[in-house]
Amino acid sequence: MPETYYYHGLLAISVGPWASAQTAPQPGTSQPYFNPAPPPGFDPVSASDADLRTYGFPPRPPLTSAAYPSWIWIVSSAKTRVPNPAMWRTGVNHHPPLQPSATPGILGTNYNSPNWSGLGVTGSSSNYFMNNDSTVTGTWSVPAIVSSLENCSYTPYIASIWVGFDGYVSPGNNDVLQAGINAVACQSYPNPSYYAWYEWYTEGCYNGACYETEVNLPINQGDIIIITVTYYTSSPNGNAFIDDFTTGQYVSVSYNQPSGSSGSAYAVTSAEWIVERPETGGTLDNLTDYGTSFYMEGTYNGYLPGSGPANSPDYFTMQCNSYYPWNPSSACTSTTNLSYVSAYNSSSGQISFTPTGPTITYY
Repeated sequence: MPETYYYHGLLAISVGPWASAQTAPQPGTSQPYFNPAPPPGFDPVSASDADLRTYGFPPRPPLTSAAYPSWIWIVSSAKTRVPNPAMWRTGVNHHPPLQPSATPGILGTNYNSPNWSGLGVTGSSSNYFMNNDSTVTGTWSVPAIVSSLENCSYTPYIASIWVGFDGYVSPGNNDVLQAGINAVACQSYPNPSYYAWYEWYTEGCYNGACYETEVNLPINQGDIIIITVTYYTSSPNGNAFIDDFTTGQYVSVSYNQPSGSSGSAYAVTSAEWIVERPETGGTLDNLTDYGTSFYMEGTYNGYLPGSGPANSPDYFTMQCNSYYPWNPSSACTSTTNLSYVSAYNSSSGQISFTPTGPTITYY
């Protein structure tokens, strides 16, 4: 029987906490697992491609690639793998954009969605992100949130900040391979809480394997976070490399897509950099006020969004609607914006996010 427990003191969940293996099985064996800590003196810059995968580091781009210096910075910043890593399945889900409406934009397509805000790119071919070693990376400073401002009778307030593949381009709207952090108000009132997670959302999957899974990487306000999600053509197909650059601690998790309904398989159509309202218990959470100066720097396969073989970026604006209301519903009409991309610098890959509407009004 699964164990019912309280997740961060907020809600009961009928899935048990569990710790993953400390050594990596061979590809094709049971998933998920934490990639093992490398041996003393391990240098990821000079390591073999096989060792990089064994220890869960992002794959090396070609030495002549413009992405190579950034890769060196990323892998060199990961100093210490979290000792005794553990993971807990939560009751939180990270869906594709719900009921998206699309209009042509100057750069790409503009989407309105009740749960996504951010940027996405689509591949130059139908299977572009099916290539082995496909990566999407995001770097950001953990935003400051002030839990004491939210009315905690309307809990939970969560801002999910993540990078991933798939989710919004047909037929790729039935799964999302992703990893990120959550900034949560009201869990440890009056202080906010932050934690890292990974997920491979798959439509039609109704067991614990489909939930967001928290990992025990300590995260604090102001820390610089680097997350790379990688797709491999051999099992395990997914990897989440989550690094706290400020502390030098990191975890790396390898996992396969859970089984789901027909048409829910990895569709390799897009990559995304998102701030999201996730779902808990079948209801979208209120979005935490994540501050007015938050930005993320993004790349995919070493390219900036809007450059390289992927198409010009698509924009997502988070809006209330009648089917996915705010709590209380009276605070948010069907066209009220909750979060949007206020600026994008195509020369640096810097995506600026801004909360608005009831997100910054406290009830």
